[in-house]
Order: sequence, then C-alpha cells, then structure tokens
Amino acid sequence: VSATRARREGLLLFAPFSLLGLVLAGLIYGIPMRAARRASLRIGGLVAELDRSRRALSARREDLEREVETRSSELSAAYTELQRKEARLRELSSRTVALEEDERRAIARELHDSAGQALTAIRIHLQLIGQSVPEEGGMRALVAQTVAMTDETLEEIRRAVRMLGPA
Repeated sequence: VSATRARREGLLLFAPFSLLGLVLAGLIYGIPMRAARRASLRIGGLVAELDRSRRALSARREDLEREVETRSSELSAAYTELQRKEARLRELSSRTVALEEDERRAIARELHDSAGQALTAIRIHLQLIGQSVPEEGGMRALVAQTVAMTDETLEEIRRAVRMLGPA
C-alpha cells in the first residue's frame, strides 16, 4: 500500500469519524445546554411569578392594614360616642330622679299644707260643735266619731307625706 493511498484512505476514514465526532460533540454539548436553557427559563418564570406573588401579597397586606386601621378608628369613634351617650344618659337619669323628688316634695307639701290644715280646722270646728251640743240626743257621740275619723284621716295624710319624701 502506497503512502498516498494510505493517506487518502486514512483521510476517507478520518472524515466520517471526524464528522461523527463533531456530531457527537455537538450532541454532548447541545443537549445539556438545551436542558440548562429550559431550566433557566423555567426558573426565571418561577422567580418572576414569585416576585408577582410577593408584590400582590404585599399589596394585600397593606390593604388589610389600612382596613384594620379604618375599622379601628371607626370602633374608637363608636366607643367614644357610646361613652358620650352613656354620660348623657346618666345625666338625664339623675335629673329625672331629682325632678321626681322635687315633684314628690311638692305633692307632700301640698297635702300637708292644704289638706292637713283643712282637716285640722274641721277637727277644731267639730270639737267646738261637740262642746256646744247638749249631751243628750247622741250628737256628742256623732261629733266624737267624726273627730276620730278626722284624726285617722290626718294620720293617713302624714303617712302619705312621709312616703312621698325622699329616701
């Protein structure tokens, strides 16, 4: 075999094996690179999605914080209003009690002054009538009964006046 022919046949063998080597080298390099590129793109997408989720979560947290702040201020205002109304109710209640006591005192004074004085005057007149009536005929007994009834009525008015007074 001549050197030229061996060189030519060697080149003929070298060319397909070189081509095969290049193809294999390309496959060995290209497949992992393609997988790495896909993984990189997928990781980039996941990172972008994570960033969007974080931003959305942060925005929602801020919204919730504002809502909590708003509700807290509303509750605080409502509580303040409730305290104001409660104080007003206490004031009105105490004024009502004071007015009731004043009214009861006025009624008690009116009973004592007008009815009590009138009954006392009636009692005195009955006693005078009883002293001027002769003993026979039973008129004195009737006058005495009427005086006793007047005394009982006066005592009832005194009890009512005591009950109407403040505790």
